Amino acid sequence: MKLRSINFPLKRTLIGLGILTVMSLIVIVAWYFPFESDLPGSNVYIENTETNAIKINETHSRVTLSMDLTYLYKDSFLHTNKGDMTDSLPVIIQIKSSSPINGTYIDRNAHLEFEEETVLHYQETDSYECTFDLESGKDYYISIDVLIKEEFDNPHPYYGESRLDLLGGLLIETDLK
Repeated sequence: MKLRSINFPLKRTLIGLGILTVMSLIVIVAWYFPFESDLPGSNVYIENTETNAIKINETHSRVTLSMDLTYLYKDSFLHTNKGDMTDSLPVIIQIKSSSPINGTYIDRNAHLEFEEETVLHYQETDSYECTFDLESGKDYYISIDVLIKEEFDNPHPYYGESRLDLLGGLLIETDLK
């Protein structure tokens, strides 16, 4: 009789642990898998960047920035194209510059130096070049952002009628001293 009363709490404990284990697995699966898409964070890769600075006068330099842009994953931003997977992607290239404060880049202090719309082609490397002027005698962080404009059917309470989604970016350091 005593042997049976000892097994009953042990059996109840094992059943409780089994239920807890199954519930934990369900929670892990429900939490992890909806957010795991197997697609990278960057849809456009920026590679082979080169900067060339030429002094125009004592206070300013003309900077030519060249790079290769590669549009890799056309299915990672279906919501911006209303579900269409397109081979030609219209994007906005933004170049911002900022002089580092204590050696760090702060986006809110960045100045928009250049902005242009262009079209990238699926799984092709598109060469891109832009020219802008910067003040000489400073170090700069140059932020390269590739954006896509998402238009909403109805105005969004926060974004309005459209918003810009980041498809790829790169931060490089340039010394104009």
